[in-house]
Amino acid sequence: MGVLRSKTNRGGLVVNGITLGDAPITASDGSPLTAGDTISEAWFVWSDSRLPSGIVHADGSVALDDPEL
Repeated sequence: MGVLRSKTNRGGLVVNGITLGDAPITASDGSPLTAGDTISEAWFVWSDSRLPSGIVHADGSVALDDPEL
């Protein structure tokens, strides 16, 4: 499954023909934040098998986690 993440809410952005919706604010791996986490550890995360895994930019481009895949 692809997991996109961003420090900024990219809801409404189109990536690979998919419009990103509302995203939960989680840790970078999609796990829930804990009471000890800081704002710098918070990410907006979108999970979908049709998406690549990586960091999504404002223009819809993605910095892939593993460009070899």
